[in-house]
Amino acid sequence: MRSRLFLAAVAMAAGLALAGSSRAVAQGCCSPGASPLGTLVSGFPAPGRVQAGVLFEFYELDRTRAGTEEVPDLADRYSRARRAIPYVRVGLPARLSLLVELPYEDRLKQLRFTTASGNRFGLDIENEGFGDLSSVLLFRAAPAADLAPWSLHVGAGVKWGTGRSARDGIPVELQNGTGSNDVLLAMSGHRNFSVTGVSAQSVVRLPSKSESGYLYGKELSLGAALFLAPGRDWSAGLETRHRSAGHDAFLNRRLPNTGGSRWLLGPRLAANWRRARLAVEVLYLFPVREDVNGTQLAVGRQMSFGLRWPS
Repeated sequence: MRSRLFLAAVAMAAGLALAGSSRAVAQGCCSPGASPLGTLVSGFPAPGRVQAGVLFEFYELDRTRAGTEEVPDLADRYSRARRAIPYVRVGLPARLSLLVELPYEDRLKQLRFTTASGNRFGLDIENEGFGDLSSVLLFRAAPAADLAPWSLHVGAGVKWGTGRSARDGIPVELQNGTGSNDVLLAMSGHRNFSVTGVSAQSVVRLPSKSESGYLYGKELSLGAALFLAPGRDWSAGLETRHRSAGHDAFLNRRLPNTGGSRWLLGPRLAANWRRARLAVEVLYLFPVREDVNGTQLAVGRQMSFGLRWPS
């Protein structure tokens, strides 16, 4: 019964992902609408206990696509995003926990042009600062016991519009925040076997319109990992992540070159340093499929490095 419940949850998350991608609906990685995903795998602390950690993420957009095809870019655009996401997870009574995270982000976009006479000139736009605060209340739906080889957590929260979202001279995708309070729906689970394990996480973001009239597309983030755990202190595996989002709109007008979907895949390593009560995770992902609406920059790679101090 337990295994069937966990597999049903994973199937539901996969179904959400397929529904989103079939409608060709993903914000570029550098948009401020990024949902929390990596911090969902930090475990479930007992009541009154606290987990703290920080997740470092790096995204690079080094190619231009029209739909699924890579195309030349007259502006020779390049973009990257770096984020440090400190988070705290507090164990509460009644099988609840509260996850709070506040990212600090540095985003860059470069444009390079060549004139008819062969002269080159360019423009660099960079923005740095705190992003939007997110808080999610999670419920351990199963099992009832604290210790088990499997678990399923569901929850809901808000991405608060705390980040600066109207800095002059900065395009929308490089702003620190969205300027809106968005609903978050989250789910995570894992199942350990004798020498292997699987985990899955998903976050749905339902944006609201900002005061300026900008509305981001609905967003889905999904992650799943298969890992080998030969010892108690380290594991290695393979992880895939999906992100999709609908078209953005401004003043009720749909913006054509926004939204799309992508699947990333790559190796994952994790280790526990018991003496220091420290957990470490490293992830390297590359695109296996990207489908953007209109013509947009696309992701070339994603790297993540996480540190967690267990409760």
